Amino acid sequence: MGRDPVTMPPRRLSALLAREPSPSLRAMKHRVPTRTLLVALTLCASRALAQPAAIAQPASLAQPVWVVAETPDAEATAPLLERTERALRDAGLTVVANERAREAFEATLSRPPQELSQRQIDEWAARSTSAVRNLARADYDAARVDLEQTQRLAVSAVEELNREATRARQVLDNCLFFVRAFVETEDFDRAETQTRECRMLVPRIEPSTFRHTPEVRDVLARVDGEIARGPRGSLRVESAPPGCAVRLNGMPSGSTPFVLDDVAPGSYRVQVECGADERGRVHPVEVRGGETTSVTIDAAFDQAFLSRPYVHLRAGGRNLDHARRLARIMNVTVVVLEPARPFDGAVSDDASDWRARVVRPGEASEPLTLGPALVASLRGAPAPVETLRDEGPRPQRRRAWQLGVGFGAAALGVGAYVGGALMHSARGVRGDQYLAAAVTDPDFGDRQTRWRELGAPTHLLAFGGGVLLSTGLAFVLPERDGVPWWAWVSGGLGLVTAGVAVALVPGMSECENVAVDREACVERGQAGQRVSFLASAALPLLTVPLTYLFGRGRVDVAASASPEHAVLTLRGAF
Repeated sequence: MGRDPVTMPPRRLSALLAREPSPSLRAMKHRVPTRTLLVALTLCASRALAQPAAIAQPASLAQPVWVVAETPDAEATAPLLERTERALRDAGLTVVANERAREAFEATLSRPPQELSQRQIDEWAARSTSAVRNLARADYDAARVDLEQTQRLAVSAVEELNREATRARQVLDNCLFFVRAFVETEDFDRAETQTRECRMLVPRIEPSTFRHTPEVRDVLARVDGEIARGPRGSLRVESAPPGCAVRLNGMPSGSTPFVLDDVAPGSYRVQVECGADERGRVHPVEVRGGETTSVTIDAAFDQAFLSRPYVHLRAGGRNLDHARRLARIMNVTVVVLEPARPFDGAVSDDASDWRARVVRPGEASEPLTLGPALVASLRGAPAPVETLRDEGPRPQRRRAWQLGVGFGAAALGVGAYVGGALMHSARGVRGDQYLAAAVTDPDFGDRQTRWRELGAPTHLLAFGGGVLLSTGLAFVLPERDGVPWWAWVSGGLGLVTAGVAVALVPGMSECENVAVDREACVERGQAGQRVSFLASAALPLLTVPLTYLFGRGRVDVAASASPEHAVLTLRGAF
């Protein structure tokens, strides 16, 4: 992710992750308040630094172990995860407790956005209305109870509440009602502190007109002025891929690459959303005055990991690459539990149905059975490993059915091309016979019919061959990091071929009446088929670079043809 957002030295983070395990996965529903978590992190890091130097041990044991399952059902896999961690601890290895791993992941990398039900939003709005009534009656104790609850929800879910401009203004209004309670009880220091918190929650939005007293507006104006005169920072957000929407504390702010100057120092929540209907994970960012804070968010990494109820990987994808990156950022050794066979709908927690890989920043082991082989690999015993390139995607082995489909489609495509070429040649012969016949010949009509009936099948075989060969290539092309040079050459040849096909169209003969302009019509038919062959030949040539540019499974190719026209459609994420 570019500059990885590690917020503490790796040695301190490792000490934190290696602390005593917390309760089991079943107790993970209880949330730890953010302030308590930060205090605990500080105490843990301090205690770790105060420890005497560790006894010399193999390099592989210098890092704690983090067990991560690749699963579509985290709850079903929980018993397997618990048993694996218990076995590794019994073998004397330091294993990161699941709850502590989740806390560290969300504090250092990202957490899922807070989800709010309509009932919670309605209750939040009702509490706000109740607080305003209590303020009007000068019942400040009751107003503070209401405001504390609305503020607690706003702080925990501001990235969700601020997604809509109307609700973002309501968040600011509710926060300023709290300021009013302090102002009217003459607690001016707390009023100013609360106003600063309001501005950090909802920057760059003005409160509702006529909903706040002049005294509250004066405090807000004074705090805004102090913030404007104070040290300012800059925030730069980049993403892979670029062009994704950026949200700052939930509010839409632009698209990547995104730069925001003149930012008030403080903590912010950054989301990058590359799809219209997705909620980006929340990345904590600290902006300091006089500095530029840069954040690079890898959308694929964000989508690969889920951190609730515990940190685990989605099934499929480049998960070893993502696990390697996690190992480097968190300074841990990651044990990835993989299914021994593809998921068939049910998730087993039988250890014999799973394999493990030991993933470190530079390498990943071959699949190991859960047991002594895994323990030996973690202890530093020699094990077959596959070295991974520093930042590129790891080549994925394709299954036999994928190769079978690819080669089968390619073979059918070549067969369709050959059949189309034979039909094109036969139609040329029949066209000559049709031209040689006189209108008064008894078989004139039959010759015309035989010539015409080969037109549509020839076009369909030509385009069918192009689509089938393109599909086969998308399945069998070897994995590469980026677009190889020969793919660009293929794409260039495809563009040239398509350009020649387009250039031939204006020179085709006019055929308005086949009975009158027989020679022109026969020539036009043959020329149209040559254009079809060129266009369909361009399709697989262009498929090669498109496959590497956009990835398998993201571009759908469809084609239709008739004697009069042909349509080629590419649909997907570009």
